[in-house]
Amino acid sequence: MGGRMMANSDQDILFFANSSCQELGRRIASELGVELAPYTVHSYSNGCFEVELEPNVRGRQVFFLFTSLPNKYKLHWQIFELFEMVNAAKKASASEITVAMPHISYARSDKKWTGRLAIAGKVLVACLEKLGIDRFLGLDLHSPQFELAFDVETKVDHLRTLPSIARFFREEDLYPEDSVLLPGDESYHKPAEEFGELLKVDVGTLEKTRIDDKNVRIGKISGDVEGKTVLLVDDGLATGATMRAAVSALRERDPDRIVVAVPTAPAETCSAFEDRVDEIVCVSTPRPFFGVGGAYRDFSQTTNEEVREFLERADAF
Repeated sequence: MGGRMMANSDQDILFFANSSCQELGRRIASELGVELAPYTVHSYSNGCFEVELEPNVRGRQVFFLFTSLPNKYKLHWQIFELFEMVNAAKKASASEITVAMPHISYARSDKKWTGRLAIAGKVLVACLEKLGIDRFLGLDLHSPQFELAFDVETKVDHLRTLPSIARFFREEDLYPEDSVLLPGDESYHKPAEEFGELLKVDVGTLEKTRIDDKNVRIGKISGDVEGKTVLLVDDGLATGATMRAAVSALRERDPDRIVVAVPTAPAETCSAFEDRVDEIVCVSTPRPFFGVGGAYRDFSQTTNEEVREFLERADAF
């Protein structure tokens, strides 16, 4: 059931969706009963661009939706686009600016693990605060301590999907009472315990060693999983490398069923798990991941000038 955003009137609210999540923005706007506000990106031949918000934002509450679900070709372009959107609203006297991020790649970068290392999550937050946001909405943050990156003046709301997923599991009867719940990642153990309490099932642990960005090794698995339904949960999937390793390790222990549950993941990653597990439950599969063309924000035909430029570059090597 949809709801409505509360303010003095519908005219007090403007809801924008960054180019990273236009389809998601349209779906959320429909649920909230508001129109998705338009904006224009002015692109220039030198690679620069400027964002123009089309509606009058003076004295109004402005919401910006942004997601950094993995797209290495556009991620930082879209982050800078968000920065410009916030700046435009601030300079045009918006009464309150809220940034909502369902997925934040840099939420993992919340501390230093070696000397002279930038804390990228803090850099992202510092830029948003300097630009003038008043409130930040996060969804299933990879680590709760990411909230500490914000100054005390910034309102931070950490929204959770676990209650909704737990309700779905109960209504669909996806698990027997003797199921075992395992976090797909060690850092997700505390939310997994919360999920286990909601479902009233035992919670085990899974040790992981990351070999590189795409490969992990699963070590010790605690919990009696033989002949039982195992619920694997995590805060989201990108490539699904960690979850695939966890599933492979669990298969060796002969569980009756394996169910994977996550708040968000690319559609193709979910599809890849259909043959690996008995059930996969995902709250949101953003449409930019539905096929090759959907992975690109601009999939228009390449011009003759661009082809000539690329050929000239190739000759230079």
